[in-house]
Amino acid sequence: MDNGWKFLRGLIGCATWCALAAAGMTQEPRGQRSARSEERDAIVAAAPPELAGLIEVGAVQFVFYDSHDPPPERQRYPAETRFDVRYRYRSTNRWHVYQAAGRRRVAIRPAFEKITWQPSHTIHLPQRLVGPEFYAEPLVRHEFDHVRISVQPDFERRFREGIAELEVIDRTVPPGQTVDAAWVEQQVRCHVEDLFWQTLQLIEIRYRELDRVTDHGVQPLPAGFFAR
Repeated sequence: MDNGWKFLRGLIGCATWCALAAAGMTQEPRGQRSARSEERDAIVAAAPPELAGLIEVGAVQFVFYDSHDPPPERQRYPAETRFDVRYRYRSTNRWHVYQAAGRRRVAIRPAFEKITWQPSHTIHLPQRLVGPEFYAEPLVRHEFDHVRISVQPDFERRFREGIAELEVIDRTVPPGQTVDAAWVEQQVRCHVEDLFWQTLQLIEIRYRELDRVTDHGVQPLPAGFFAR
């Protein structure tokens, strides 16, 4: 019996949030360069176990600049961690159009699977810090504290649980709108993006809090910061 529900299997959604101001640049800014493969390998090999784990989990890359001729964005703060995250999911959507208060509405029931959350980081540092004491440098440790924030499992878990708890998306259908698979997929994608941005805002709050309590790495990290 036709109960009015439509069904579509196997929709895939993905998105990337990027903190870079100039995504897609083909050349690095003046005076900056990404760590060469062998150079990065040497830096990673020298990492203490705690930070080596962060490099792996956070997919950390390094960009160095000449501190004698810093690019404009490094003249105020000598270091920066840029955090990117990509998520993907597969959804199976059912939907039903109905009338309420004289308006067309749609109830969408998505079922999600294969949800992934993939963070990556690029740490910008002055070239002068590269050496045997690299990981002892307070500035380097501070940037790794930023990485430590964004790889905390609570953020990924919040995103996943928010999706898992999503049972029904109820929307008013705009006049003249055809309720088809593409439109339904867009509604699901928008709802997932809302959850995604809510999670990112929490990470940004913690980033700002870290910079506030340490004066951007000048002061030591207060005890218990990561226990909260």
